Amino acid sequence: MILIIGAGLSGLLTAYRLKRAGIPFKIIEARSSDSS
Repeated sequence: MILIIGAGLSGLLTAYRLKRAGIPFKIIEARSSDSS
């Protein structure tokens, strides 16, 4: 499994290419969507 740090343009492009190649990955984003 590959860990991608950051869901910016580079991270998402990397995830897209890994998905197409059938390689498992996980994306970690520093900014949470649970803002309070």
